[in-house]
Amino acid sequence: MKKVLFILTSILGIYSLKAQIDPTVPPGWPNSQMNKSQGVISQKNASTLSANTNVSTIVINNSYQGWYGSSPISHDAGNTNYIVGYFGNNFRNYFTFNLANLNLTGKQVVGAKLYILDGGCSSGSSTVNYSLYDVTTNTNVLIATQSGSTAQNIWNDLGSGTDYGTFTQTTVLAGTRIFSLNQNALDDITSHAGDWFSIGGALTSVSSDHYLFGCSGGFYQQLVIELADASEPPTLSCPANITVNSDPNECGAIVNYPAATATGIPAPTINYSKASGTFFPIGVTTVSVMASNGASPDATCTFTVTVNDLQAPTVTQPGDIIVSNETGQCSAAVNFSANAKPE
Repeated sequence: MKKVLFILTSILGIYSLKAQIDPTVPPGWPNSQMNKSQGVISQKNASTLSANTNVSTIVINNSYQGWYGSSPISHDAGNTNYIVGYFGNNFRNYFTFNLANLNLTGKQVVGAKLYILDGGCSSGSSTVNYSLYDVTTNTNVLIATQSGSTAQNIWNDLGSGTDYGTFTQTTVLAGTRIFSLNQNALDDITSHAGDWFSIGGALTSVSSDHYLFGCSGGFYQQLVIELADASEPPTLSCPANITVNSDPNECGAIVNYPAATATGIPAPTINYSKASGTFFPIGVTTVSVMASNGASPDATCTFTVTVNDLQAPTVTQPGDIIVSNETGQCSAAVNFSANAKPE
């Protein structure tokens, strides 16, 4: 009987793990790991993550974790064990992170990984599918002791909704499990910056006596977020079409037109097919404009410059010419020239 009780206590954390998450750095965690109660973020060397020197990473320790069982439906706020799967009950787990200090000004989330410590108490088939989901339940409700319909709704929430990825896991592991979160999670991390963010988990491929993280609790997990300089494709607005008169005595005009306006991150570069302040011939000229900043796609627009010729031409005629008729002819071939120009 004592042996059975010990196994239940170790796997579910029913007795010995009724405590706040231990802030002591677990073996194998990086030195940047910090006390969860401080809600702090640590910076790591970006060069170890990406060839892009604009990529950096922050590490956030979770503030809360636990499980909800299905039969009876319940949750004990004092139990930090995070078993997931089937062990006389269908357990789903959760991990809650405080993103209060996550400042995304000029930054965008480009990657995220969830690091979960496994004490080695997992059972069942050699592999299981562990799925992660968004959690819509309010944080204060999620972490409180619950039962009845409230606990049932939360249990449902932890295993449904927006998918953050499904991961095939071996049940034999004592160490750290790493889960690379998908774009859905990156979008939700972005939208929850400055607030609480929770991840729910459930086994989705088994029906009985299969579980992960049985001997868990007493330590905390990490959310590792990769950030890059924010980029935003350019938007572009061309000036209105322009109509001018030709310059005096010219078949066109020097035209100065207003600059196009562009926005984007970083600030876009604007290029014109024909520059302002240059000579435009009489008629209609289409000016093509492109804005680019390295973020796809580039932006383009066009406008027209019309040069009207409103000056009547003038002719300079030669003086009177007198020639003799050609021999044997009643006429002569005469060469003369006249100059015409616009006025």
